[in-house]
Amino acid sequence: MKILKNYTYNMIYQMLLMLIPLVTVPYISRTLGATGIGIYSYTYSIVQYFILLGNLGISMYGVRSIAYVRESDLKRSKVFFELMIIKLVMFIISVLLYGLFIFLYKEYTFVFILQGIFIVASAVDISWFFIGLEDFKKTISRNIIVKLVALISVFIFIKTPDDIALYVLINAVSTLLGNLTLWTYLRKRIQAVKWKNLQFKTHVKPVFFLFLPQLLTQIFANMNKLFLGNFSTLAQTGYFENADKVIRMLSAFVTAIGNVIFPRVSNAFHKGETENANKYTVLSFQIVNMIAIPLLLGMILISKNFSVLFFGENFAGIEYVLSALAVGLLFMGWGSIIGQQYLIATNQAMKPVITLVMGIIVSVILSLILIPHYGALGAAISSVAGEAIIAITQIIMVRKSLQMPLFQETFKYILAAVMMFIAGWAMGMIVDRPIYSMCLQIATGIIVYLILMVIMKPAPVRVLTREIKNKFQK
Repeated sequence: MKILKNYTYNMIYQMLLMLIPLVTVPYISRTLGATGIGIYSYTYSIVQYFILLGNLGISMYGVRSIAYVRESDLKRSKVFFELMIIKLVMFIISVLLYGLFIFLYKEYTFVFILQGIFIVASAVDISWFFIGLEDFKKTISRNIIVKLVALISVFIFIKTPDDIALYVLINAVSTLLGNLTLWTYLRKRIQAVKWKNLQFKTHVKPVFFLFLPQLLTQIFANMNKLFLGNFSTLAQTGYFENADKVIRMLSAFVTAIGNVIFPRVSNAFHKGETENANKYTVLSFQIVNMIAIPLLLGMILISKNFSVLFFGENFAGIEYVLSALAVGLLFMGWGSIIGQQYLIATNQAMKPVITLVMGIIVSVILSLILIPHYGALGAAISSVAGEAIIAITQIIMVRKSLQMPLFQETFKYILAAVMMFIAGWAMGMIVDRPIYSMCLQIATGIIVYLILMVIMKPAPVRVLTREIKNKFQK
C-alpha cells in the first residue's frame, strides 16, 4: 500500500506541474515571445551540463545506496555524509568551470550568471536521500510550495520581453530555496559520523558508471535545442522548447511510477529477492502502458485546439511539433522503467549507456538532416526516433532476465485508447469553439477510457482494486 500512497503523492505533484504551465506558459509565451523563450531554453540547456558534472551520478546512485541501507541509522548516515562530501567537491569544480565558460563565451553573460544559481541549488539538493527512504511526502510538499511561490512571482514581476533575466532569477531562486528547506527534515534521519569512519573510495567507481548514463541522457535531452540554436533560429528553438515542455510535463505522469518503484526494486534486489524485483518492474511497465498510450493519442487529438489556446497566434504550426513529440511519451515511459530504474537498480548500469549511445547517434544523424530544413518539427522527429531506439534496445536486453511478459495486456490499452480517440474526435466535431471543443474532448476521453479499463480489468486495475479492498478490510 505504501507504493500506492507514494504514487498518489507523486501524481498530485505531477497534476500541479501540469496546472502551473497551463497558467504560466500562455502568459510567458505572449510576454517574452519565441525569442525570449529561446534564450532561456538555450542558456538553461548549457547550464544543465555543469549541474550534471557536479552531481556526478550521485542523484541516482544516492537513491539506490540509501535504499540498500535504509534499515540501519548508522549505515545510512555514513552513506549520506560520504556522498554529500563527494558531491560538494564536484560542485566546487563545476562552479569554477562554469565561471571560466561565462568569461570565454561572452554572450548572454548576465542571463548565464543568473542561470548559475541553478548549479548552487543542485549542490544543496538532498531529495535523493528521502526518495531512497521512500519518503516522497517531504520532497513533494516542498516542491508544491516552491512552485506556487514561483507561479505568483511570474505574474507579479514579468511584464515585457526585457524581463527575461528576471524570469530566470525567479525560477532559479525558488528552486534554491526549495532545496534548502529539505535540510530542516534531515536531523531526525541521520546521526553524527566520525571522519575516520568515512570511506569515499567505495563510491567512486559506481558513481562514475551511473554518471555516464545520466550524462548521455542529458546530452540526448538537450542536444536538439543546441542544434536548433546553431542550425536554425532562436524562434524555432522557442517552438521546440514550448512543445517539449508540455510533453515533458505529461511524461511526468508516465514516469512517476518508475520514480516510486526504483527504491523498492533496489531494496528487493539488494536482499536477493529477484522475483519481487521483477514483479514490481513488470507491474510498473504495465502501468506506464496504461497511462502513456491514451495520453499520446489524446494529445494528438487536441493538439490543434490546445496550441491555439495555450501558445497563441505567434506559435502557429506548433501543433505539428507537439503531435510528433507526443509519440515519444510511450518510449519515454518504457525507458524510465527498464533503463533508468530496473537496469540501474540491478547493477547493470553499462547497458543503458550502450542504448543511449545508439539513440544519440540516430538522433544526431536525423537532426543534421532534418533541422536545417524543418526546424522544430525536424528536431521533434529526430528526438522521438532516438527515444524509440533507446527503449526498444533496452527491452531486448532484459527480456530474458525478467522472465515475465511485458506486453501481455497491452492490447487492452490500445483498444481502449483507440475507442477513446474516436469518441473524442466525434465530440470535437459537434462544437466549433476551440476551448469548449477541447474540454468536451478531454472529458469524453477520460470517461470512455476509465469505463473501458473497469470493464477490461488489466493487471494494474486488479492490483489497485485488491489493495483498496484489503485496506478497507483492515
